[in-house]
Amino acid sequence: MEFKCDICRVLVHSQAHWDDHLKGKVHNQNTELRATADRLMNRSVYLNNFTKPIDDSELTRTMGQFGEVDRVIMDKSGSGAFAIVEFKEEDAAQNLLNSFERLRIGKCNVRIHPRRVDFEGVATFCRSLSEQSEINSEEVLNFLNASGASDFGSQLNALISKLSLTPNKINERAEFTQQLKTFVQPYFVSPLQIRVFGSSSTGLGFVNSDLDLNLVFDEDLINCGDFARIPSVSSPENGSTLDDIDQQLTPEKLKRSPIDRDTFNRLPKIDRVRLLNRLINEFRKEKGSVTAHVPIPDARTPVVRFLTRLSSARVSCELSVQNLLGECKANLIRDLVRAETTGTLWRLIFFFKLWASCNGLFSPDPQLAEKKKAAEGEEGTTATSKQRSTAHPKTHWNSYALSLLVVAFLQQKNRIPPIQLLLRHNSRLVEGWPIEYDLSFFALDEGLPTLLKGLFTFLYQQIKESRVIAPRDGRMFGLDEFKSLYVDEDKRIEKKWRFSLVNIQDPLEFSHNVAANVGKQSLASLRWKVMYGIAMLKRSPNDFRPLFRLNDPEQLKEERRAEKAQNQALRQQQNHGGRPGRRKGEKMETD
Repeated sequence: MEFKCDICRVLVHSQAHWDDHLKGKVHNQNTELRATADRLMNRSVYLNNFTKPIDDSELTRTMGQFGEVDRVIMDKSGSGAFAIVEFKEEDAAQNLLNSFERLRIGKCNVRIHPRRVDFEGVATFCRSLSEQSEINSEEVLNFLNASGASDFGSQLNALISKLSLTPNKINERAEFTQQLKTFVQPYFVSPLQIRVFGSSSTGLGFVNSDLDLNLVFDEDLINCGDFARIPSVSSPENGSTLDDIDQQLTPEKLKRSPIDRDTFNRLPKIDRVRLLNRLINEFRKEKGSVTAHVPIPDARTPVVRFLTRLSSARVSCELSVQNLLGECKANLIRDLVRAETTGTLWRLIFFFKLWASCNGLFSPDPQLAEKKKAAEGEEGTTATSKQRSTAHPKTHWNSYALSLLVVAFLQQKNRIPPIQLLLRHNSRLVEGWPIEYDLSFFALDEGLPTLLKGLFTFLYQQIKESRVIAPRDGRMFGLDEFKSLYVDEDKRIEKKWRFSLVNIQDPLEFSHNVAANVGKQSLASLRWKVMYGIAMLKRSPNDFRPLFRLNDPEQLKEERRAEKAQNQALRQQQNHGGRPGRRKGEKMETD
């Protein structure tokens, strides 16, 4: 028997020597050194492609927008110039790595890489924030086994008490939001609000769910249809450069001379999020509760992403600007859940999202993650470069798409009417789309296991590339029919709609396919997991623990084959009067 220590790079040949090695001073020292190297690596980034001279202070100032800088190490030796930036907090480095491939620093479009700290050839890697906070199947199963819950209802109740956002946690998020609003307001003349939306407002979030925030001006809420039509310039006017805007929109100058809503709206989107990022940086310096803030201007809805600490737990936050349509979409799901009087719809969506998260449906396609990165960002982008989500598109499922699939399933059962029947005829418009509706109370009388099995069957049968699932109409369309009814009739839809492997029309923003980015691997993963889920629910209708054992397809197939063989042997035994079946050609013995 051999034992290999990858830390010390030694090989021992007996259990006794292995035990002695693990207790030894050298091994313990090397273990601590490796841990130190890993910590240093995780809070650092490596920069190269410095095509122009740059000084330490300029680099420190730029990196300081994303977190407090501990040290900058620069090599200025010609074409091979590089820099290593060490942050005080690991979160700052990891969020920067997960958000950007390139960054404009001075006149250089600099590449950003993980820092590799070599410890005797030990391979290391960087985990993304989503991977660090993701709820996994093993944790759920261990908790359920420890809780002693034996039936579907008690198991779900235990998970809800453990993983859902409690009223106290929701209030804590609201208090942080108010604190942020109070800090930001003095930089603006126009009265504003920072509002919570998404899972933190619907009640369908988990303890580790993102905190989605939206900065809106009071005038936006009074005249919500107008703000989207205010032109934002694509480039600075009057020949001014982005560096000029950087100098004009410093927090110090804005504190002395606050900006008004109209001036803010006329800024390019990229500068709006950069301005907010600077204000978040000032908030970090004063309050100390925020880390790893970074602007993401290339997202479908530009945001500033950052982390905050609430109740000794890290919470990922995304602050968008005037995203009223995003609020309305989240509110539609929230209001449908509240209109269902038994609480079954809330429990169904909560469990479905938890199941999807634990089974990796919110994780990127592993095959696409290994592909070559997308083209580099354009020259001229400053302090914000092409985000990593552009290089590695989100090819997985999202929470909103899954919630709409639950709605579509219940529409097929005539429990929820088509959304178009709920919209008011004289509704206010946001970005040109009607957003006001009237709901009636309704009740789901089926048990949750029955609904879940029906939902899985619906997903397996109805999600096809040749169909569009349309909750607005409460039905499925063929591609040609959808094209003639929507795409050919509305220029907005013709311009923005993207047909894909999965097509789910947003019931409020008709031009948006909310599942356009779902990749082939993610679709295949959903299909075979709901197929096995149906089998598990038939076998154990009152125990959902088997639904969280779907991450190893080969093991599942082996278990399935073994079960079929056992059932076949049992049937043969029953067919022969309780005696084992005879082999082919074997004669029956007679007296």
